[in-house]
Amino acid sequence: MMFSTQYLLSNEKINVPYNGAVDRVADWYLWVGENLEHHKVEKDGSCFFFLGSGVHLDFPGCKESEFLKEAPMSLEGLFDFSDRIAGVFLILFFDGKEIHAFNDTSAVIKCFYHLSNNKIQAIGSSAKILSEFCDTTIDEAPEAISYYQNDFPKTGYISIGNKTRFEDVFQLLPNHTLNLNLGKIDRFFPRKPRVEISNDSAADKLKEFSDSIFKTLLKFYKISCSLTAGWDSRMVMALSYPYRSEIDYYTFVIDKYSKDHMDYWIPEKIAKRTNVKYQRIDNNLLPDSEELNDILNAYENLKFIDFKRALGGFSHFRKSKDHIVLTGAVGEICKNYYEDYKVDDGKSLALAGHQIYNDYTKDFFDKKYKELKEVQDKYGYDLRDIAHWEQNITNFAGQSNAYFLNVCKVFSPFNCRAVIDTILMVPRKNRDGHLHKFNKVYLKKYAPELLEFPVNPNNKITMIKLMKRLGLYKIYKRAASQLGV
Repeated sequence: MMFSTQYLLSNEKINVPYNGAVDRVADWYLWVGENLEHHKVEKDGSCFFFLGSGVHLDFPGCKESEFLKEAPMSLEGLFDFSDRIAGVFLILFFDGKEIHAFNDTSAVIKCFYHLSNNKIQAIGSSAKILSEFCDTTIDEAPEAISYYQNDFPKTGYISIGNKTRFEDVFQLLPNHTLNLNLGKIDRFFPRKPRVEISNDSAADKLKEFSDSIFKTLLKFYKISCSLTAGWDSRMVMALSYPYRSEIDYYTFVIDKYSKDHMDYWIPEKIAKRTNVKYQRIDNNLLPDSEELNDILNAYENLKFIDFKRALGGFSHFRKSKDHIVLTGAVGEICKNYYEDYKVDDGKSLALAGHQIYNDYTKDFFDKKYKELKEVQDKYGYDLRDIAHWEQNITNFAGQSNAYFLNVCKVFSPFNCRAVIDTILMVPRKNRDGHLHKFNKVYLKKYAPELLEFPVNPNNKITMIKLMKRLGLYKIYKRAASQLGV
C-alpha cells in the first residue's frame, strides 16, 4: 500500500484513500499511514503527536507510551527531552496557539512542507505525498531542469539541502523546528557551547547510553545486528557487546562481491571468535511487482538501488513488529568526513562534501555557510561537522533508513542527539574517519576482542592511512574535493 509509513498534515481536509489513522492538530487535519506508529499526549491545553518509534536514555525498559507521558509541555522542554531519544520520529507540538514540527537526529521521519502565497498549506513525510494531495508546482527554472537532468544523478541521487523538484515544496533539515502558523524556521541545536572532553570520558558516556538503549530494546524486541568489515558495524557490535548472546548477527550476501570479500570473511571470523549467532542473508529477495511498485511510487527521485537493497535484504525481517534491525548508520556524523578541508564560503562548503556548486545549488550553500559560521562562532562546533550532518547524512543515511522502514523496523543507536553530541565533544583529530582513535579507545575499554580483526583492509584505505602519517593527505583531499570525487 502506498504511503503506509508516511503522514500528511494539512490546513484543509484531505481524504487520503489509504488505510491509516485520522486526527486533528488544532484546526489542521492529520493522516498517519497504517504502518507508522504514533502517539498523542495531551496536558494543560497543549498536546503533541509523536510519529515513529524510539527509546529514551533516561527511561530504560519503558515503551514510547510510557516515557512520552513524562515529556514537558513546552517547546524548549521537548527539545531537551527529545535530544535523549534514540529512534526515528517527528514531533508535532501544539502549545495552544501555534503548531511546531521537528524530527529525529538524522531526519529519518522527514518533514517536507508546501508553501503557497508564503504560507504553509501542508507538511508530509515526502515530497511525493505532498505532490499527490496538494497543488504543487514542478520547478521549471532552467537551472533546476538542468540540475535534475544532468547533475542530480552524478550526486548519487542525494538531494541538496532543503531543495526538491518542486518550486513550492521544501525539506526541513534536522536540528531545526518549523512553525506552521508563521512559516518560520528556527535552529534548536546546538543550544549550549561545545565543551571538549577526553576519549575516555566520551567512551564512558557512550557505554552508559548504550546500556540504557539495549536494556530497552531487549525487553521488547528480537534484535538482529548487521556485521561487516567496516567501522560502523564494528562500533554497533561493540555497543551491543555485553548483550551479544541475546542478539543475532548477520551479513547481507551481495552479488557484486566475490566469495572471499572482506565483508564476508571478517564478520565470520569475528562471529567465531566472539561465539555469537551469525548468518549470511540473501540480498536478492524482492516482493511481487504490485507491492514493489506501490513502494517505489511513494517517493520522489527514488534511487532504486537503495530500495533493492532494502527490499532484497531487509525483507528477511519483514512483517514482524517485535523484530528490530540494528545498523551503524548516522554514526558517520562523527567521522570528520570533511577532514581539514578549508571551508570559508558556500562554494568550498559544497566541494568539501563532494557536492555540486552551480546556479541551482549555490543559493543553498551560500546561505548554509553563513548560518553554520554563526553556529561555529557562537557555540564552538566545527561547521564542517554540522554541515555533514545536515546535508549529507540526512539526505543519504536518513533518507535510506526512511526507505528501509517500508519493510522492517530499522534502528541505529547513533540516531540520538545526546549520543552524537557526546562524540562531537571529542577533539576532531581523534574522530578521524580513517584512523579512528576514539573508536579504538572505546573498543579497547569495552570490547577488546573486536580489535583483533582488521577494519576495511583494502589498498585504498591503507594508502590513505599512509598519506596521513606522511602528511600528504591534505593535498589529496583538496584535489579530490575540487574534482568532486
